Amino acid sequence: GFDAIACPVSRIEPCDVEIPSVYEGIIVTSPHALHGGIVQRLAKDKPVFCVGKRAADAAEEAGLRVMFCAADSNGLVQHLCSQVPKAHFLYLSGADIHADLAQAGISVTRAVTYNAVALTSLPDAVLAALRADAPCTALMTSARSSRIFAGLLKQHGIDGSSIRGVAMSPSVAAATEAAGIA
Repeated sequence: GFDAIACPVSRIEPCDVEIPSVYEGIIVTSPHALHGGIVQRLAKDKPVFCVGKRAADAAEEAGLRVMFCAADSNGLVQHLCSQVPKAHFLYLSGADIHADLAQAGISVTRAVTYNAVALTSLPDAVLAALRADAPCTALMTSARSSRIFAGLLKQHGIDGSSIRGVAMSPSVAAATEAAGIA
């Protein structure tokens, strides 16, 4: 077997933000967007459109009505443009976003409900494993986390090309490779 070591490269900080009163649906692209202070102020009767099962599960656990869950932002954009092209959405997001839904033609009011703050060091257990003479594989969950991880490797003098990167999507794979992780 393999030894798995958790290696977060960011910490989630909730943001307090004003929630507008006029919107026809809610877009959620991360479960982090639905922290308690935000959920209490959302209209529970509005349909919710999500990216990813974890976001959809978090929305349902918060008592929201999930109407559609896409595997990625491209699937969400295609669905919204074809099914509800004139609707205006409240887009609950982090400070850093992968896809700008407004640029994709979706009418949104964006509310930044969390910030993923980059960590400044890797955990000791991760450093020990990376410096050992053994193969290492790193699971990359976002393009941003790949870039942060690569920067932390460089900071610690570790060559990322010796680490096998496994990515959650083709766009994350491209970012992981561009960051110098094999």
